[in-house]
Amino acid sequence: MNTTTLNRSAASRSVVEPIAFALNKAMTNVLQGLTALDKKLRERPASLNRNTADLLRLADAYESTQPSYAADLRAAAIIARGGVVDER
Repeated sequence: MNTTTLNRSAASRSVVEPIAFALNKAMTNVLQGLTALDKKLRERPASLNRNTADLLRLADAYESTQPSYAADLRAAAIIARGGVVDER
């Protein structure tokens, strides 16, 4: 096996190293942003389930006095789950 050593001149190092540093920093920032986005998206379903349950509890509370409002709350809960409300 042969070993090859490459020597760069000081001029080429002064141009390449700042570019490499900037690219390294940019990629680090991109990965941190993606990690934060992933964490946020993973937390979202839990908060949606709580909000949906709150809407359904409110709908039950209003059912006897304001059935139309209760229906609107139930529709909002269905939409929050990602469902579609059929308005026929």
